[in-house]
Amino acid sequence: MTRRGLFEDALASARELLERYPFSVPLKSAVEQIEYLVDLESGKEVDRSKLPRINLGVIAAREVEDMDSGVAGKIYRVTSEIEKMMRNQSGDTHDFHNSVPAGSATAPRLGRPIAPNQTGDTHHFCKIVRVPTYRGQPLPKDPGAYVVPMGRAVGQGGETSIKIIVRPGTTEVITAYPVR
Repeated sequence: MTRRGLFEDALASARELLERYPFSVPLKSAVEQIEYLVDLESGKEVDRSKLPRINLGVIAAREVEDMDSGVAGKIYRVTSEIEKMMRNQSGDTHDFHNSVPAGSATAPRLGRPIAPNQTGDTHHFCKIVRVPTYRGQPLPKDPGAYVVPMGRAVGQGGETSIKIIVRPGTTEVITAYPVR
């Protein structure tokens, strides 16, 4: 499937979901962001300056997964393509998808800091991502989602666990965030 096809497929699915949840502001934002990506990929839009502000991964993880995990998966794939677009735009050739570099507090979610940056415990996070025994078993209905208890507060709201979304069967981190 082409990048444009991926974006259009995710857009159609997100629009269908929005019909079922018409009052979901985050879902409406996701649809608008994907519309921008479709326009960008089709040439209708040429301004790429909005790419760094797209937050589809967070919306998928926090909102869409509970509504429809299939649509969330499509949005995660869109997020992965956005990262590729960002690297191509900046000339960066580092592949953020294989793993989180040791000592790094940056997840492959468009270079934004994630939970380990709040705790300063990036080495522990890298172990969680890379070694299956640290992260435990995936959530029952999502083979790419893990909730890892950290044993102390790791979020601004007192959250004590981290939810990590990885591409199933890999250590490729899609996003991570603190949860209760």
